[in-house]
Amino acid sequence: MKIFLTAVMCAIAFAVTSDVTAQISTIKVGVDGFTCSLCAKGVEGQFSALDFISSVRTDLKNTTFTLGTKKSPEIDFRMVREAVTDGGFTVREILVEGSGKVKIMQDGKITVELSNAEELEIHGAKVELTDKGEVEFKGKLSTDLKSVAITEIRKL
Repeated sequence: MKIFLTAVMCAIAFAVTSDVTAQISTIKVGVDGFTCSLCAKGVEGQFSALDFISSVRTDLKNTTFTLGTKKSPEIDFRMVREAVTDGGFTVREILVEGSGKVKIMQDGKITVELSNAEELEIHGAKVELTDKGEVEFKGKLSTDLKSVAITEIRKL
């Protein structure tokens, strides 16, 4: 009986862990147009006000913001972009890090399913991916915010 209960608890823990890790964990936003800490402070405040952001780190030298994300609210990449453009600045790039479940579509497109963001199409993966396989990835978000050009990917 103890072995059975242990097996059930492990299965539940694995299922919960799998869902928790299938998410965007970090967003790095490159911004053009600000030259001082006061400008950066305004953008930082805009990011902090987003309900899906847990932390904001500013790098004035490289004009980037690194955003930590919360586990449950869904990330809206349009709001990330608007937090920059509403202040009169320009988004240079949006880089994302996360993990998710691979989904291979009938037309050959490959997407990654995430628990805290819309499914993203992935491009440039240098490893063979299998349907329903789990991966960790890093990449650059497209300008339409619907796909990511992979810079690093690792099967889990």
